[in-house]
Amino acid sequence: MTKCAVCLASFGTGDYAALARHLAERAGDSDSGHVRWLNQNVTRTKTGPPDLVPALRRVYDLGAGTVKDWIKAKFIAKF
Repeated sequence: MTKCAVCLASFGTGDYAALARHLAERAGDSDSGHVRWLNQNVTRTKTGPPDLVPALRRVYDLGAGTVKDWIKAKFIAKF
């Protein structure tokens, strides 16, 4: 299951297209939580769903690792 990191809305497993549409719609409505999350984690420029899909895959991609590896990599990238 894929979830919105802001409001925890649920989408099908790996359904980044639906998540992208959700985020774009909420950001278009100027929802501060969704805009902030997109700015901090994906892009600071206004981006439509077609361009958000690959960006969201990069954010959430585990690659060959585990969730633990993903968390460590994200933490290290921040600092």
